Amino acid sequence: MVSDDLDAAAILKVADVESTAVVALAAGNDLLLVSAENDLESLAGAIAAAVENGSLPEERLADAAGRVRKLAVDLDGVAADRD
Repeated sequence: MVSDDLDAAAILKVADVESTAVVALAAGNDLLLVSAENDLESLAGAIAAAVENGSLPEERLADAAGRVRKLAVDLDGVAADRD
């Protein structure tokens, strides 16, 4: 599952991107849409901290990462078929 834009103005009125990303992952999103203007290291740090403090299960993050990796492999195969 792919999140909506975590930088959306409506979201930023009530929460920051880092906490929204953690909630989105915990809710079942596998791929998070964020602007490149975000501090991606801070975002990754917030996700890692959530795993460390138990608010985001490590297994949930690993499952999401596995699905995103599979998607990348599948899409690479689609691109190769088009060449």
